Amino acid sequence: MLSIPQSSPFRTIQDTKTYPDSYVVLEQLKKINKDIYIFGGIRGGMSLGSMVRDFCDRNSVEIKGHIVNKAFKNLTHFRGKEVFALEEWDTSKDVAIIIGMADVKAKAKMLKNLGFYNLFFINTFRDVSYLKGCTKGFAEYFNSHLCEFESTYYLLADNLSREVMKGYLQDRIYNNYDTLTSTQDSNAFFSDVLGLGVNEVMIDCGAYDGDTCLAFAKAVPNYSHIFALEPDTHILKKLKDNTASLRCSIIPKGAYHKQEILYFSEEDSGTSHATSNGNIKIECDSIDNLLSRERERERTEPI
Repeated sequence: MLSIPQSSPFRTIQDTKTYPDSYVVLEQLKKINKDIYIFGGIRGGMSLGSMVRDFCDRNSVEIKGHIVNKAFKNLTHFRGKEVFALEEWDTSKDVAIIIGMADVKAKAKMLKNLGFYNLFFINTFRDVSYLKGCTKGFAEYFNSHLCEFESTYYLLADNLSREVMKGYLQDRIYNNYDTLTSTQDSNAFFSDVLGLGVNEVMIDCGAYDGDTCLAFAKAVPNYSHIFALEPDTHILKKLKDNTASLRCSIIPKGAYHKQEILYFSEEDSGTSHATSNGNIKIECDSIDNLLSRERERERTEPI
């Protein structure tokens, strides 16, 4: 239990209703006598929908296919299952839908308006990796370090950042992210709060396919340079292709506080974690070291 004094800015953090546990939903899906589809989930990588697909595949829940908005249907099949356009779907079919996207309430409302009624949500990020690695014991830690958390809160310069912090803490303590989602900024990473101007430099740690790099270049067209760190060799070609028109240096390493080889284990998409006996090997180094070498390389490289 939390013991937050009335004078604390965190007194509004409450134990509110949470979403059903993923393993409870899993058992419901195993008993349902309907074909099961995932709404979304074809992006791969660390997207929520892909994590849901991993979770279902591993727990013997057969997914018949994926349904996506027509504008995002860039594949006919994903991991051996057909991809359907939502706008072309026959809603008279009695199927079950797992919402594999964020903003679940809005997506559920939209799907119900289109005639889908058997809707489910599996938050595998929270229940498979987040609770196990981030939330367990956090309430006690928060109580014992309340002064430090309050000091950090008062260092934040704007109300939005403060609300985000409170929402984040509520999620960590009570596994409820309703407050956090209500603080969503339409400008995503590049909010006006940052006060971005000309000659900005962005370091993208875990650049994936370059989506954030592209968004940065669009939001800050007079930027100076982008350094994209991405240790996953499987995605490097796509990252290079997507950022070819940008002032972008790709560094195929991970960010760490020193130069070291780290090993990771991965259970689902996006849930990798460092471990001494992991099967994924990643070269890492500090940002200072990486950028110093990259700038030296660019300075000495023939034009």
